[in-house]
Amino acid sequence: KSLMQHVGEIAEQVWQKEIVELQFPGPRNSADFFIDIYIANKKAYNPDSEEYISISSYYAGYATLYSDGTPYFIINPNIGDEILKVTLAHEFFHTIQFGYCDFFSLDSTVFDSNAWWLEATAVWMESVVFPEVSDFVNFMNDWIRTSYYNLDLYNGDHEYTVSIVPVYLAHQNLNATVEFIRQTLKNFDQTRNFVQIIERLIPEYFQEDSLSEVLRDIAVCVVSHKDCLPYSDMLAGFQVYAPDELPASGYYSLYYFEADEEPAIDYVEMPFLSIGKVMDNKGV
Repeated sequence: KSLMQHVGEIAEQVWQKEIVELQFPGPRNSADFFIDIYIANKKAYNPDSEEYISISSYYAGYATLYSDGTPYFIINPNIGDEILKVTLAHEFFHTIQFGYCDFFSLDSTVFDSNAWWLEATAVWMESVVFPEVSDFVNFMNDWIRTSYYNLDLYNGDHEYTVSIVPVYLAHQNLNATVEFIRQTLKNFDQTRNFVQIIERLIPEYFQEDSLSEVLRDIAVCVVSHKDCLPYSDMLAGFQVYAPDELPASGYYSLYYFEADEEPAIDYVEMPFLSIGKVMDNKGV
């Protein structure tokens, strides 16, 4: 079987799950055109950009748009089968997201402050389409180690780790999470960022009343080792407490400290999430 055939078969599985079963809308112009998938570094030619498709070894794949707004995506041919599966699920969900808004046209500041939710939900989709592939657990563990970062930080890494938020919510109620994510995308515009939209929608779909409460429950889940996240036995413990430098502004950072340690943060002056609960000899 050729790589092209294999990619096509997996892509059909992804379409079946994301479009048919979960009922997300098809990507822009997919009613009129197939969604192109380029296997990079194989002399595939993009007539729209008039260039051959290539990709760095650093990337498993990425999604983008033709000049008419039709999305397509590119796959690295040198990745293993499990990573190929989740990359197709991830990048295809980006093509769905692009149908809600032309995120590429946003001012860079607006895009950077909202990219975290696009990447977090694309990683979440990996876990839904291919739950047997545990690659997304690596991102959750990275979040545990760096959860003092602002939630909406965009640095090329952190935005993937925040997938722990939709993964946690879906583990409690998948159907509610699917509709919740659909509504966050549907309600996005340049006047309301994803944090504001999520804050408004959380009480409509979940038992928590705010994003702060969701993060609190995730933290307690990890510290208490409860089965409230998939692959909970593979999650790391909290190893990092106060970093040398704490972010001075932003949304919803978490700080962990030993139960007998004096917290080194002024919770009134600094916009950090403070949770006064001690579990397993850790303050969260």
